[in-house]
Amino acid sequence: MKAGRDALTGFENAHELVAFLRNEKEDPALRNEPFRALVSAAQSPEAFSGLARSLLLLSVMVSLEKTAGRTHRRMCAEEVMAEVVAEFYDAIRRLDLSRVQRVAATLTMNTKRCVEYTGAKARAAQAAEVHLDAESTVDETTVDLKEPAILGVRRSTGGADAAAAVREWMAPVVGEKDADLVLGAVVAEQNQRELADELGMTHGAARQRLGRALDKLHDHLGDEESE
Repeated sequence: MKAGRDALTGFENAHELVAFLRNEKEDPALRNEPFRALVSAAQSPEAFSGLARSLLLLSVMVSLEKTAGRTHRRMCAEEVMAEVVAEFYDAIRRLDLSRVQRVAATLTMNTKRCVEYTGAKARAAQAAEVHLDAESTVDETTVDLKEPAILGVRRSTGGADAAAAVREWMAPVVGEKDADLVLGAVVAEQNQRELADELGMTHGAARQRLGRALDKLHDHLGDEESE
């Protein structure tokens, strides 16, 4: 694995390498080069790619554990960590080293975004399912999120009615605009930047509001179940 990767040659063993990469007191620029070399090794077809992925995982485990701790708060801890690790390995596979400066920070941030997006979809799907189950007048089988219509939900055979019913339930909890945001970004899977423009807000503001809205809906569901 060290062949052709000079940034790894100064370490006698894996323990020394991981200890160096985990030490935030070291010069970030010096730490970045071994991270870059490990990603290169992990992306290679060679047998040592699995070892490289494991070393990367051990080197950023503290950051990944923080991500796991803030995500899917009601899920089993083991399930959350398994999802985080899977997303981290996928982030390694997709990383374009030619376009990245801070390798470790980019990997952890990409992992965090993917895990949060998956959790957001799950929470919104749960909210929609609970509400639609309670609405006997809404036929949930008619919702087709692949066809264009109101916020991406089909107009024909009741799809838009289903979206309207879910929105009506969400609006008193998160507000009118954030209800549209949740429907568009999570239920209909619209592009978040385009949706932010449509709703008259910046992409950053939309992401923050989406996260807060989903937390409110999740907590509201817990309150309804306890009543």
